[in-house]
Amino acid sequence: MISDNTFYRILTKKPVLIIFLSLVSALILFYLKFGFAIINPLNNGWLMAYDYATHYLGWLFFKNEPWDFPIGTINNYFYPLGSNIGYTDSIPLMAIIGKLLSPILPEQTQYIGFWLLSCFILQGFFAALIVNKIRLSFLPKMAMSILLIFSPILMNRPQHPALCVHWLILAVIWLYLRSKESDSPSSNIKWIWFFNILSAFIHPYITPMVLLPCAAILYRMGFIHKFISIKKTLLNFFLLIFSVLAIWYILGFFGLSNGADYGAAGYGWFSTNLNALYNANKTSSFSLMTHPLYSDGQMFEGYAYLGLGLLLMLVFALFFVAMNFKYYFALTKVKRNALLIVILIFTGILAITHIVTFNNKVIFSFQLPHIIEVLLNPYRSSGRLFWPVYYFLIIFVFLVFSKILKKHKILSYFIVLIPILQLYDLKPLYSKLQFEKSNYSTNETVVKWTEILEPFEHIITYPPFEKELMTGLDYVPFAYISALNNKTITTGYIARYNTAASIDYKTRLEASLLAGQLDENSVYI
Repeated sequence: MISDNTFYRILTKKPVLIIFLSLVSALILFYLKFGFAIINPLNNGWLMAYDYATHYLGWLFFKNEPWDFPIGTINNYFYPLGSNIGYTDSIPLMAIIGKLLSPILPEQTQYIGFWLLSCFILQGFFAALIVNKIRLSFLPKMAMSILLIFSPILMNRPQHPALCVHWLILAVIWLYLRSKESDSPSSNIKWIWFFNILSAFIHPYITPMVLLPCAAILYRMGFIHKFISIKKTLLNFFLLIFSVLAIWYILGFFGLSNGADYGAAGYGWFSTNLNALYNANKTSSFSLMTHPLYSDGQMFEGYAYLGLGLLLMLVFALFFVAMNFKYYFALTKVKRNALLIVILIFTGILAITHIVTFNNKVIFSFQLPHIIEVLLNPYRSSGRLFWPVYYFLIIFVFLVFSKILKKHKILSYFIVLIPILQLYDLKPLYSKLQFEKSNYSTNETVVKWTEILEPFEHIITYPPFEKELMTGLDYVPFAYISALNNKTITTGYIARYNTAASIDYKTRLEASLLAGQLDENSVYI
């Protein structure tokens, strides 16, 4: 049995204390943004707004249907085309676990609140692991951890829970810092596999943000430090790619279940502006930090504001690097990190796209070859691909500051001013989201329509496959009733679907309506 004194000694060890305080900081951030009521698995009223609705509805349909192949298949939603648990952004990992446990779970269980909590906690955990790899005293380490936890791009992303796994990017950064240690290559490989397989079960946008930096870790271990053979390095990388593709095949991300279009137009619209690092887009306490953008798509997907505190650190770091150019750009250092540098430049270019913008102006653009455009269109929200560049840049600034603080130790006592400035600057991002905390089944509209729709097997909306029939998101109550009662419905909101098949179905539906041929088992809305 551990005595109170022993526990105190363990807790007050610097690495453990930083982890503990980082987890507390992450919990505080979660409470500021959401409150704790959303963790209740029976509280689903808050999910019937924004994009949360389709995430939750996708899970309800998936849970109540029999298992199929691909295993992510949803037949009754967006009927008769059907959909997939990945195309509703319902976090396949959690949906599959939830479906396996559904016989013992309450009917309307939701896991999204717990998922968001886990993302924030793990953000704090891996932030602590990263700063514990930097040789500094307690105060600057804790300041740096807080800067990673209170990440603007994480706090700006709550409407897409699947994309709140920024901790996976931090986990890869931790592995990268760890990869130079000779006693951990086999452990690193296991972590590489775990993080990549996990990402494949979460969201296709997250996987390249994990897989590509992991390629740099394998390169470092195999080609630079020689901890593993080159054969083993290459074998692991190509097996990782094969495994990710196999998982996506099994889940149905390649459109096996409904012939979903692989890509979607818009690459270049949801991009990263060249002003992204210092453009707060109304999320700063200082109006001077807001600048114009080229497209509406850049407001959200291209958002990459560092915050005023980190921007000041970046300026000082760049000045220090310029003064010590030979040290930071020594051939050995460049060679050791060569593949990572190439990968970050590559993902940065993908995020910026072929339409290069600064403020609301196009600096230059060019036409992509058709084959390249086809390959890139599935990642049309390209601004998200800037996230690895964003976090690695922050870590680079921290590493530079570790050198500065060693030379000027007195600055360690003033480093706490940076997170204070950062937190004040980002006050608009902390505002708690206003949710209706209730069980949605008690909603007056739901109760009324449940009685009306009870005798029918199918709900046919006109026009079909539209999420707005008369007012915004009015598909939600109808889809909710359909999911709970195993009825089919021709509406919904999904990321990918077979556009040719949808046009064909709409044409046939219009013909039957004009001919007065109505199905007696269907209700038409």
